[in-house]
Amino acid sequence: MTGQFGERTPKIRPPSQTAVCRSPPERASVATLPRLRCDPEVARKTMRYDPGAAVVWRSVKDGVVDAANPCRVVRDDDALIALYVCPGTRCRRRKGRRGGPSGRQMLPDGWTGEYEDWAWHTHRALFLYRSGDAHSTGLFWREADRVFLYWYVNLEAQWRRSPVGFDTWDHALDLVVKPDLSSWRFKDQDEFDWLRDVGIITESEATAILSEAGHAIDADGSRDLIPARPSIRQILQFTGPIAKVS
Repeated sequence: MTGQFGERTPKIRPPSQTAVCRSPPERASVATLPRLRCDPEVARKTMRYDPGAAVVWRSVKDGVVDAANPCRVVRDDDALIALYVCPGTRCRRRKGRRGGPSGRQMLPDGWTGEYEDWAWHTHRALFLYRSGDAHSTGLFWREADRVFLYWYVNLEAQWRRSPVGFDTWDHALDLVVKPDLSSWRFKDQDEFDWLRDVGIITESEATAILSEAGHAIDADGSRDLIPARPSIRQILQFTGPIAKVS
């Protein structure tokens, strides 16, 4: 795989079409979220979730929840956290005036203080996270026929445990990688630039986010950001056993 950072990644056989469940588990409910405010002290809890547990994956900025996505836990241990989201899952996000290139980003003074529902799109997704990373890796399957569509690198803050699941802060910028890992592209770079322009993302934060993007697609772990950390190629080795949800 050749990308904008000049790396060359060996091809890896994509997961089979049976890598996700044919009978999706009961959708987690956002009703499990008792409040939409983040308590930083409680968020330091170190409890582990059992496979199948319903949790809420939240994007939190300055102690305020921006979005909350119910998920099912597939794995939660020292090596990896894996969360599954199925189509139609009812999520929540802040309500108010939005702007930016696609009209999806909340304006700095646009929040009404309320939240609104929205539904997860038509693809099944499994998100993998390793402790200490500032990104997670998503695997997306088309719901209609279980065809594997693409890898998805979600650039975000390091995950923290919360009373209801896991908290992060989504950075808008993502990487989409073809199923055979032959190429990749940035997604929503215009929204990322807009967040920088309005000051929601500072220049120092932007530099760190772009560095993490380079690390995430590094094939051999040679980059200096975190030299000892496994590369995206290595984490994808987990997809065989953990992608089967029963």
